Amino acid sequence: MVEIAKALSIDARVIIMDEPTSSLTIAETERLLEMIADLKAHGIAVIYISLWLGEIMRHAFDRVSQRDLRGTLKPRCRTAA
Repeated sequence: MVEIAKALSIDARVIIMDEPTSSLTIAETERLLEMIADLKAHGIAVIYISLWLGEIMRHAFDRVSQRDLRGTLKPRCRTAA
């Protein structure tokens, strides 16, 4: 959470998160995912790298899944927020 605050303090428009929930509790994970939704609502892009497909499916606008070094882009339908 501190790293997100640091990125926002320098007006970052893109934040990359690599396995951000790997050491978080369930409650902390939910809080992080709420923060990501808030970032998205404020026009900040988040690149979220995770092994947990459920987290990605729940919050991703566009997603790329990779298996055997082949990537597949699966865009979500754009809806008004």
